Amino acid sequence: ALKGVGKTVSVGDMRGMLSGAADKDLFENYMLQYASATGEEKDLTREIRELASRHRGLKKRLAKASHGSKGAIVMEAQTLGDRHTQAKAERQMARELQGEFAFMKGITSLEAFKAVIQTCDFWGDTWALSTLERLLNVKLVLFSEVAYDDGDTSNVLTCGQLNDSIMESRGTFSPEYYILLNYSGDHY
Repeated sequence: ALKGVGKTVSVGDMRGMLSGAADKDLFENYMLQYASATGEEKDLTREIRELASRHRGLKKRLAKASHGSKGAIVMEAQTLGDRHTQAKAERQMARELQGEFAFMKGITSLEAFKAVIQTCDFWGDTWALSTLERLLNVKLVLFSEVAYDDGDTSNVLTCGQLNDSIMESRGTFSPEYYILLNYSGDHY
């Protein structure tokens, strides 16, 4: 987009800018997000296994139970089944979140974090977009392809978030250019 107005800023240049803007607080936030999603996925996987084991035990109890106690066992099995279904859905969400931060796997230092930002493993996110807006003095106007495809016309224009403390402290933002971006659901 900038090439059209005579400015040359490569993807590598932008990644270098982002890497230079990354600090310890940002690194720790990404580490926390990754660790949290990973821990939640592990905890839910463990819970799902335990629920399945308890459900198998109830099946065995049901086979040996008297007619009068079968109702309580069936109700307990239903409760376990409901929680199992819920836990699987929660685990799927945790896996998706973990995937968003997968680039953090094995990253243990700010220097390694800055290095990974400069690779294709790091995809543009809210921090990256608002930081690029400040560094390039542009406004990125975001359109959601998913909302458009779903007929959700009220949510096609998303515009992103202002989460750049430097830009906020300035109080005003007068971008030199406006760039329109399409968000496909996983990539700009």
